[in-house]
Amino acid sequence: MEVELSKLRNIGIIAHIDAGKTTTTERVLFYTGRIWRMGEVHDGTTVMDHLEEERKRGITIQSAVTACSWDYPKGVKHQINIIDTPGHVDFTAEVERSLRVLDGCVVVFCAVGGVEPQSETVWYQATRYRVPIVAFINKLDRPGADYWKVVKQMRKTFSQKILPIAIPAGAEKDFVGTVDVIEEKMRLYGSEADGSKWTEIDVPEYLKKLCAKTREELLESLSEVNDEILELLVENKPVPVKLIKDALRDAVINKRFVPVVCGSAFKNKGVQFMLDSVCAYLPSPMDVPDTKVYNLETKEYSTIKNSAQGDFMALVFKIVTDRFLGKLAFLRVYSGSFESGKRLYNTSEGRVEKLDRIFAMHADKKDIIKNITAGDIVAVAGLKNSRTGQTLSSKNTNLVFEPPVFPEPVISQAIEPAKPGQLDALFNALSKIVDEDPTFLVRKDEISGETIVSGMGELHLEVNIERIKRDFGVPIRVSTPKVNYKEGITSEVTENGKYVKQTGGHGQYAHVVIKISPNSDEKFVFINSIKGGNIPSQFIPAIEAGVKMGIESGPLAGYPVRNLTVELLDGSFHEVDSSELAFRIGSFETMKKALKKASPILLEPVMDIEIRTPTQYLGDVLGDMSSRRGNTGGLTTEGNLTIIRAFVPLAEMFGYATVIRSLTQGRAGYVMTPKGYERVPTQVAEAVIGKG
Repeated sequence: MEVELSKLRNIGIIAHIDAGKTTTTERVLFYTGRIWRMGEVHDGTTVMDHLEEERKRGITIQSAVTACSWDYPKGVKHQINIIDTPGHVDFTAEVERSLRVLDGCVVVFCAVGGVEPQSETVWYQATRYRVPIVAFINKLDRPGADYWKVVKQMRKTFSQKILPIAIPAGAEKDFVGTVDVIEEKMRLYGSEADGSKWTEIDVPEYLKKLCAKTREELLESLSEVNDEILELLVENKPVPVKLIKDALRDAVINKRFVPVVCGSAFKNKGVQFMLDSVCAYLPSPMDVPDTKVYNLETKEYSTIKNSAQGDFMALVFKIVTDRFLGKLAFLRVYSGSFESGKRLYNTSEGRVEKLDRIFAMHADKKDIIKNITAGDIVAVAGLKNSRTGQTLSSKNTNLVFEPPVFPEPVISQAIEPAKPGQLDALFNALSKIVDEDPTFLVRKDEISGETIVSGMGELHLEVNIERIKRDFGVPIRVSTPKVNYKEGITSEVTENGKYVKQTGGHGQYAHVVIKISPNSDEKFVFINSIKGGNIPSQFIPAIEAGVKMGIESGPLAGYPVRNLTVELLDGSFHEVDSSELAFRIGSFETMKKALKKASPILLEPVMDIEIRTPTQYLGDVLGDMSSRRGNTGGLTTEGNLTIIRAFVPLAEMFGYATVIRSLTQGRAGYVMTPKGYERVPTQVAEAVIGKG
């Protein structure tokens, strides 16, 4: 790390697809001097989208790490570590794992599209990880751009207070600069093609009233959290600029307010002010709360200080396979410091690892460094067994960080080598991709014997299958993608089960009483309510394991069972014949019986879809959506476009891109994000179960 910890910013740039996120990142790297020429998405020349598949498709697929420096205020150097993340919903795991290790983020919005489905998803991901936000409303040069419409949408959609600290000067082709509401100055961009120079002028007459109104709203909001500002406003005295910025910084770090800036990354306007805001308002590692750790032995939580002092502790948040170095592990360091060549501990698994080399990353470029310290985000080579979400420490402790939480895959297809004798090569490729991508899963179908791969969507599977062919040189055949159904229950059942075997010598004895009930959390919950010593504590993990085995194959069609709570109420044991194996088998069999009695139902993944279509095709698009069991949630209009928001089963959406192109002569577009799992209608469920 080149600067003191207080001058470090670990940020992510996140957005809905096509909001201009990667273009914004390219401008950041250019203006900070990290690159000498700006890359363009449409030319396939961006630094951060370095994968062949990313450049071919014009989208970000994998998160990429880089670092740059920025002077703010003038002469005060800040280091900014950046993770550029995908905007497409199929690669949401990249956003998830990035936000887990970041201290702040910039959420990019399109000034035309506004708050779009994936905008909401990434915002809520940031909120869940308690990551402070600066919002950047981009593409103000585009026809139909409307800064205040987007601000209004943000205020309607998100719980945090949205506070513009910049306003645009002009719009569309007449967008010429931005007004700093706090400093009450305008940055007027000249004719320089790269936008590296601007003139600071007084606020033009036509913007003075709007600037004053916006500044007044900002001060009123800050007076709610800062008594000094409140007193000055009551006394009708001017509020110093430094006090405004300090108060806003505190409110942003505490997740109360979100400052909004604006510009056009493609036209090279407003990005420098966004960088100023990152340094001014987003936290350093010293400003965020102490990091939570879990003790595997005591089962209790505590915290560690984000400091260069203390024991070295880091979280593995990403794994990639490098052609020359093999496994590269990306780390966020939370405490202490460490040197390459030394041994450390994987406390998640109790293993010793050796950290051979450390790299400061710039997309796919690597610079070797010798030391790392608290706040650093780096890649390391030499770790043989560490995986995403695991903890590394200089001491063999029982402390681990909370890992990122990833969504379950919603789509699957069968895969096999196209040529004989390449099964081992296929499994080698699959194991490496699974190691890198926690949302790409591989299993063997017990009935058909097929190898099944699962992912977050058609594009997710398509990209990984293409990678197997291109990067690993394995020709393969795949089946048509299928939806990942689940099963649930609708009634509460208490089941009393015994497992007794006597075959001479020691027998097997287990007795459990369990209650199962539906829950709305789309997950499995196990509660141990055993009182006294009816079942010794050493058998409880075996009971939970047996219950989990029981829900992996439901009673209707063998799909995993979710959305239920299992409570262990009572039971008994035999001092000689009871064992972990007996309780695992006994709870498994009891669980199977309970599920059959609990009125099981079939569940399917449902998508939140937003369709933007010329109004002339609205009837055809709505009719088609209705035929797909879609439930239209609302219609809004923007000029000659109608925006449809609907919920539709994923099973009905295969091949939809081709259909909507045909219906609208290629003029409509859509985006889908997962909404959750819902009950399948009886008639449809019968057909699915029959096929299963």
